[in-house]
Amino acid sequence: MDYFEETDRARNRGLAAYSSASFGYSFSAMTVSIFLMYYYTDVLELSALSVTVILFVARFFDGAVDPFIGHYMDGHTTKYGKYRGYLLYWAGPSCVFFVILFVPSPLPGYGALLWYMSAYLLWSFSASMLEVSYLPLMASISCGGDRNLTNTLKISASIVAVVATSFLTLKLVKAFGGGSA
Repeated sequence: MDYFEETDRARNRGLAAYSSASFGYSFSAMTVSIFLMYYYTDVLELSALSVTVILFVARFFDGAVDPFIGHYMDGHTTKYGKYRGYLLYWAGPSCVFFVILFVPSPLPGYGALLWYMSAYLLWSFSASMLEVSYLPLMASISCGGDRNLTNTLKISASIVAVVATSFLTLKLVKAFGGGSA
């Protein structure tokens, strides 16, 4: 095997990994965007005002924190590289926080609202850590004309995730929720 075959294989693996990460992030983000409000209001029966406050506070927090996350990442390098380490460190916690978003609160009354707001803030923060560290990777794994292909694959994976979320989530709710959706 010559050098060019090895570099093409490594390039293709990098593109596949980059695209699959986009699929995973988009799948969880779209599930939260599309179905979290429905879940909180119709399944857990929280008031619309409570859910609006939870979502507003988290989005406001997210908008305020993202620039600081980017500034921090620009000034620090992990042992896995400039941004890749943050992906490795935050992928697991983000999955855990995603699951906690859909776990009914063990606390009554206002404690439940704090539970849901904390869960959403934690997931939002971990998603920001992933997204802010993920986006600059395109520049390091592609060059020149490859950026168009890299971005096309990333966007295609995101679109597949959105379509999969739209079709699969209610089916999963019916399967695991006892047919209550």
